[in-house]
Amino acid sequence: MNIKIRLLVAIVLVGTLSYSCKKTAAVIEEPLKSEDILDLAYGDNAKQVLDIYLPEKRTESTKVVILIHGGFWTGGDKKDLSLYVKFLQNNGFAVANINYRLINASENNIHPAQINDITKAVAYISSKAPSWHVSPNQMGIIGASAGAHLGLLYTYAYNSDDKVKTVISIAGPSNFTNLTFAGELQKLVLSNFLGKTMQQDPALYVSASPVTHIKGNSKATLIIHGNRDVVVPQQQAVDLKSKLDLHKVPNELYLVENAGHEDVVGPVNSVEALSKVLTWLSTYIK
Repeated sequence: MNIKIRLLVAIVLVGTLSYSCKKTAAVIEEPLKSEDILDLAYGDNAKQVLDIYLPEKRTESTKVVILIHGGFWTGGDKKDLSLYVKFLQNNGFAVANINYRLINASENNIHPAQINDITKAVAYISSKAPSWHVSPNQMGIIGASAGAHLGLLYTYAYNSDDKVKTVISIAGPSNFTNLTFAGELQKLVLSNFLGKTMQQDPALYVSASPVTHIKGNSKATLIIHGNRDVVVPQQQAVDLKSKLDLHKVPNELYLVENAGHEDVVGPVNSVEALSKVLTWLSTYIK
């Protein structure tokens, strides 16, 4: 092969490779579409499932929000927080909406079973992050009622790998060390959740209280609570804020006027509450 022919072949090869690379780059750079994947198992129990809602145009730095439903640790389902799912997804967050084991089951799912479930869910989400094209370690938690208690407790006491950067409590109990606020039904549910009464094991009630784990490096916390909540009285939110203030942890208490336990994020109050949630997550998941 003479020099001219060799040169021509080389030019053709370079051009072909260049075109191929440009085509590949174009495919890789194509913005990802939104995607909803439902009922993924993060553990062996039937309740250990989650839905993941992935936003469009996501990248490896897309932040993840974990939703934890309420229901007195005895009921409820991930669908209860559907109001948040599309709102957050449409605002660029990946949303992991989780179920967890409940105490009214044949298994003995007392505390800390639910905390163990959250730990598993966080690890699962992190392991799937590369294939989902989201961040493995930029997460926030939003919990409602009993789910808020679990989210607070996990974030303050069990977030050893520091993947969760902030937590939002919606009508959540935070302090079991003083049960003067609780009626007989609430005390019964709490003893079923913890496996013992306060008289039997007061230290257990202390360790299960999020407020007792707050320290100077605790995560920023947004508290949303109804000022007419009789299920989880407003004082629980006030106690939480006071402890966060004491340790100079960034926090905000948003009291929803004329709202009971179920009304905090109802249709009437959702616009301002969701706006606060969006601003908070955008500020503190980093």
